Order: sequence, then structure tokens, then C-alpha cells
Amino acid sequence: MKRKIVVIILTVCCLFFFPIPSVYARAGGATGGGNTTGGGGTGTTTSDYGRYRGGYYYGRPSPISDFIFASIFVGLVGYQFFTRFRNQRQKELALHGTYPIDDQLADQFSELFYQVENAWTQTDKSTLAQLMTPQYYTKQAKIIDNWRARGKINRLESIAIVSLKRESNDSKERPKIVVTAQARDWFEYPAKSADFNQTQHDDAFISRFTEVWEIVPQTNQLLVDNIRQISDS
Repeated sequence: MKRKIVVIILTVCCLFFFPIPSVYARAGGATGGGNTTGGGGTGTTTSDYGRYRGGYYYGRPSPISDFIFASIFVGLVGYQFFTRFRNQRQKELALHGTYPIDDQLADQFSELFYQVENAWTQTDKSTLAQLMTPQYYTKQAKIIDNWRARGKINRLESIAIVSLKRESNDSKERPKIVVTAQARDWFEYPAKSADFNQTQHDDAFISRFTEVWEIVPQTNQLLVDNIRQISDS
């Protein structure tokens, strides 16, 4: 239904704002000072076809109609692009089914999870570098550095795993662990007062979240290669 409405609006706009071509008295248009009818009679000059008629410009489109038409066209194209991007993003963030995780992998992952989160809240980049693949660590280190440059640090408190599963499209070589956990998550601003930061802490309630951690198993260790936030929609 929405698509039909958009098509109707676009069609009406095209009919209303599209330039109306000049219609001349004879084939080939006029020459000299004006078009004449009959022999030596007074005719209508070509400039008459380019005058405003009732507020609309015949012959060449007015700048206003050009602007309105272009704005509508750009708006429709932008809306379609945004809708496609949003749908694709939601598809990427969606959970692709789950199945139970075995106890050994659950224990290994739980240890990794707490190590990563504790290092994150302490901005301990040296530890994070040992727990992540080089490519993913580079991205996460940039996030921490950007936040520090803006005068804030991401803090986590009371973090706890609620449940663990595996995503259906994973593999033995690259497990995808679906972790549901809870924590108090807020930003601390070192340059601001203790009272301000205490308010930041108190206003952040313990909340639950779900993520998919993509893991690369090593000989005696698991490495994080990506963390995907699961969309609520």
C-alpha cells in the first residue's frame, strides 16, 4: 500500500511540474519579429509563448517548479536508499537460530568473556591485544582512543552471563557464541567532578543484552574476531 501511494505521488508531481512544450502556429516555429497569420496580418510574437499564464510558466519550467520537483525526486530516492540500508542492516544484525553449546566450550568462552570485559572497562589495551585477533583489536583500540580523546571512558559493572548458545550458521573452526548477559554500562568523564560521575553511575541501570561473539580457536586459547550486537527488532 505504501509503495502504491509513493508511485501515485511521483506520477502526479511529474504531470504537474514537468515542462509544458511551446506550441507554435506553424511547423518550424517563427522567424523574424513574430508569427503572422494570413498575409500581412498581425500575429503573436514568439515571446508570447514564454509568458506566465495564471502563475505557471509555459515554454520553460519556472525555477520554483524545478526546485520542488528535484526536491521530491531526491527525497524519494533517499527514502528508498535508507529503507534498503535499514532492512539490510537489520538482516545482518538478526540472530540466525541457535543450538546448545557444549560444556567445555562454554567454560572456555566464559573465561574469555570476563577477561575481555574486565580489560575493556579498565582500558587495558595490552590485555585486549592478547585476547583478540589483530584486525579486530585494531578496530576496538580505535574506539577506546576516540572516546579518550573526547574525555570519556566506558565503564562496566556487575557484569554476569545469563545464558550461552551457539548460532546455527557457525562451524567448528569458527564458533559463534550467542551470549546473553547483563551489566551496568555508563561513561565516566575523568575531567569532570566526582558528583557528576556518581550521577552518571547511578542513572545507569543494570540492563540485559545479547551479542554474538565470533571466535577463532587457538592451541590453548580462544580469540575474539568480531562482536555483533543483536537487533531488538
